[in-house]
Amino acid sequence: MMSWLQSVSLIQDNFFTLGFFVVVLIILRGFLRYREDIQQFLEDRGKLVKFAATLPGPKTLPLIGNALAIRDTEKAILTLSKMSRDMNGETFRFWLGPFLKIVVPNPRDIQIIISSSKAAHKDDVYKLMEPGVVGGLINANGDYSMTKFLAHKKLIQPMLNGGLVMDRFAKLFNFKSRGLVKRLEEKVDTGEFDVIEFITSFIGDITLETLVGRPAILENGEVMPFLTETQTALHATIYRMARPWLYPYSLFCITKKGREYSEIIKRAHEFIDDNVSQAVDNYKPAKTEDIINMPLLHFLVDHMMKTQELTPVEIRYELITVFIAIFETLEGISCLLILMIAMHPEAQRKIRKEILQVMRNETINEPETKRLNYLDLVIRETIRLFPVGPVLPRKTTDEIKLSNLYFS
Repeated sequence: MMSWLQSVSLIQDNFFTLGFFVVVLIILRGFLRYREDIQQFLEDRGKLVKFAATLPGPKTLPLIGNALAIRDTEKAILTLSKMSRDMNGETFRFWLGPFLKIVVPNPRDIQIIISSSKAAHKDDVYKLMEPGVVGGLINANGDYSMTKFLAHKKLIQPMLNGGLVMDRFAKLFNFKSRGLVKRLEEKVDTGEFDVIEFITSFIGDITLETLVGRPAILENGEVMPFLTETQTALHATIYRMARPWLYPYSLFCITKKGREYSEIIKRAHEFIDDNVSQAVDNYKPAKTEDIINMPLLHFLVDHMMKTQELTPVEIRYELITVFIAIFETLEGISCLLILMIAMHPEAQRKIRKEILQVMRNETINEPETKRLNYLDLVIRETIRLFPVGPVLPRKTTDEIKLSNLYFS
């Protein structure tokens, strides 16, 4: 009996030894096969680390670098701004785990970067918007994706022209604005309140109706889930951007926030796909004079049916991209604009006087908006103080000279 057990133990040991050597051989074979690639990677990595050492920057921790500094994503921009001040406005390095990020605050250097073909590609951090948005205007990358990006941009951008949008949807804007004013009147003489609670639903309602042709606020006053959930998904993406250990989507999905994100994206895609399907089912070729009054969804479906240059999936991603871009931008600017007007009573009086002089009644049209010169200046100054895109991540493909620095 003992001899039999010893034989079994010996066989198990042999299997273990054999398995160990097989694993070692596989690793060696992979190393030999990709030896040159590995050597190139180590060489490039060494240059990167050496270059980073020449730049000022905050103290780093092993493996995670400076990622913990922006773990509070709501204050990430403020944190980077403080770091920039601590560096006296100089270009500095910031490690997101193993990923080196170079923060360039100098306006002249920023101009060099955004106008250089060597920095035309967006940073890989935009890939984290997938699978919510794939190859959209906001995260297209690579030669093939960039070709599509340029084609889609050329198609969509004219439909988002400020004057054209105001002319097309003036009646809608006036109607929705009266509803917002009525809600805000309830807060008169009640003390301080958070205006974003009112602005969010208002901007989301207008944005969805101009893009898809249906309101975000239902007749019973409830807000459509698509509006609130897209914000949740966007904040989850930003949360993930600040945590490099969650970059692999498979790891992100096992977290509570990742599972919630996956479910939201599934519902958002279904919502847009249903609207695209309805538009296709009810499609009638549009005349040239009718296109100008179409919601973006129907314009894209009309283009797809006539040219076959778009697919329903591409329309889905572009609609989500444009919705997020418009909604997040207008929501932020509107809240900050109201805050600035409230903080500067003299500017408030001038704006009110100008509006009363320009507007002939309670509604406004596109020609009248062009005469609101002082209000336009206030809006532009607000955007200057609080930029819409305070961070513009770019990936370089070759060396770029910035002031006294070569960046590659």
